[in-house]
Amino acid sequence: GAAAAASEIPMHVRKVLALSLRESALLERREARERLCRDTRRLGRFRRCSILKDAVVQWEGGEEEEKLEALRVRIAEQRKLVESSRKCLNGKRLPLQNADGAATPVSASAEVPSQEELDEQRELCQSKLVAGSR
Repeated sequence: GAAAAASEIPMHVRKVLALSLRESALLERREARERLCRDTRRLGRFRRCSILKDAVVQWEGGEEEEKLEALRVRIAEQRKLVESSRKCLNGKRLPLQNADGAATPVSASAEVPSQEELDEQRELCQSKLVAGSR
């Protein structure tokens, strides 16, 4: 069986095999440790707070948290820009209303944008809205 086969392998070959297995195990362990360190830098530290029955899971720090926060700020800025563009467009299109709710015509002295300008503003607003939703 296996014991007979092991006794047939010369001692120096067994030592070489043992050393190569050891080196292989050390290499795997080092790679696993490096992956763990990379993931810790990327994700941050994991912390579980158990308050009464509910366990709260928290991640603190990490490169991805910083990137996500930067994206959230950028999205918020784009939303504000889209909203201001939308309000601007709606303000130019809607006629003025007086106290009783009846629409009054826009005076001739007020600047009336052309249909082309309105279409451009609408297209810009839609493209920003699509970019913000990505």
